[in-house]
Amino acid sequence: MPLPFVSVLMPVYNGIACGRGYLEKAVASIVLQEYDGPIELIVVDDGSTDTTYASLRSMETAISREFLSRRLVVVRTGHFGVTPALNSGLLRCNGEFIARSDADDYSAPERIQRQVQFLLEHPDIGLLGTSARIVRGTKVGEVGFKCNNPITRDTFLTGNPFCHGSVMFRKVVIATVGGYNTEYQHSQDYDYFWRVSKS
Repeated sequence: MPLPFVSVLMPVYNGIACGRGYLEKAVASIVLQEYDGPIELIVVDDGSTDTTYASLRSMETAISREFLSRRLVVVRTGHFGVTPALNSGLLRCNGEFIARSDADDYSAPERIQRQVQFLLEHPDIGLLGTSARIVRGTKVGEVGFKCNNPITRDTFLTGNPFCHGSVMFRKVVIATVGGYNTEYQHSQDYDYFWRVSKS
C-alpha cells in the first residue's frame, strides 16, 4: 500500500530579509524528511518586497532536479496578510494529509513520518500537533508546547493548545470546517483549531 501524499503549507513574507538563512533551512527541513512517501511543499509568498520570490524559484528548480518524491510549489500573491495566504495555499494542497510549517520553523527529520503513522493508526483523529522548542539565534529555549495528552474542548479555555507550525490534519477537515477565518489576522490558528474541535 503506497504511503499517503502529504502537503506542507508554508506562508512567507520577506523571508530573506529575516536573515540567517531561515527560509532555506525551513525548506530543507521539509525536503529532507525521512518520510518515504511523496511530499509537496506549498510556499505562498505574500507579496514579499525582498528577494524571497527569486530565492524560492531557484530552490523550486533545484528540488525538481534532485528529488523524485519532493516538490516545491511557489505561489505568489499580493501582500494581503498571513490568513489570506494560508487560504490561498490550502486551495493548492493536493495531499491527503496537510501539515503546517512557518518560514522560520525547522521540522525534525522524523516529523512527517511520525505524524502520518499516527493518523493512519487513529482514523478518528482529524488534527494533531507536536511539542516545539523555541529557538532564538543559537539559543534553544524551553519546550513551548507539550502534547502529552489528548486535547479536549476544555483545553481551549486556558489558551491555544497547538503550535501552528507543528500541526498536521486531514484534508477532509477543510470540507467540514472550511479554511481560516479572514477576520483574524493573528489568531487564525486558534479559531481554526477551535472549529475543528467542535466538528
